[in-house]
Amino acid sequence: MFRPDSNRDRTDYSSILMPPDGYRLDRAVGTTYSLDLEALTAVAICLGLSEETDSKLMQNVKERLLQHLRDYQAEKEKYYWTTAVIFIGRDLNKALIRYLENRFVDIARQCKRYLVLTKNTYRNTVMKESQIAVMEEFIDNVRILISVLGYKVLEPVNKPAAIEENDGNEIEKEEIKLHLERTVKGIGKIEADGIRTSEGFVVLNGSHIDPEDDETISAGIKEKRSKANIAEGILQEDVLFSSPSGAAMFVVGKSANGLTSWKNADGITLKDIESDETK
Repeated sequence: MFRPDSNRDRTDYSSILMPPDGYRLDRAVGTTYSLDLEALTAVAICLGLSEETDSKLMQNVKERLLQHLRDYQAEKEKYYWTTAVIFIGRDLNKALIRYLENRFVDIARQCKRYLVLTKNTYRNTVMKESQIAVMEEFIDNVRILISVLGYKVLEPVNKPAAIEENDGNEIEKEEIKLHLERTVKGIGKIEADGIRTSEGFVVLNGSHIDPEDDETISAGIKEKRSKANIAEGILQEDVLFSSPSGAAMFVVGKSANGLTSWKNADGITLKDIESDETK
């Protein structure tokens, strides 16, 4: 049983994360759970400002962060959200925060995983090259940590897949553009391009999509077809699938085996390509 008055039952994150002399800590992940918004926010603040001795500063930052979250929560009926991920950095002034906000919004939009509701950001923030370099390192660390936490908002859907070598290390697979071609009665030739990724298979922007589908495909594929951005039979965005077969069925609107439907420029099927990779 947890005893609040016992130091043995408490974990001091700041002490655990303190690097030895001569070393520095670049990044770390700590998790906690609570139904109390203030308690959760206090944990993030204390971790981020663990070496600060000015309690007024910590209280001010905590109050401003809480108010920011409450402002979003007040809009719950309009913009519903259930999760907030907080990153704390040292010496972040208004100019640096504006730069970070603009970059994160741009990255999230480029990744095209979610609808980004942020409308206006400060795009003309004047900064020194040294400041930009530090902020880009901060962004790289955030992208790594938020992905570790399971949130792919800053990770593109077409990230190359990885294969495991004999020594246990992972390397990225060679990015091979695969092609699917099929002739559809009354429509003509349907052609689509795709690539394997770390999460499955992506049908690429510009692919032809058969406008008709039948009952041989799942409800999930039908829903993706109805929600995808398709103009005059041409896909306007990259779309991620868990398997090459799901991607093939999305394109042709019928049951299909993705391992034999997708081929490289030499006409070799994905099935044979993956068979060669495992030899």
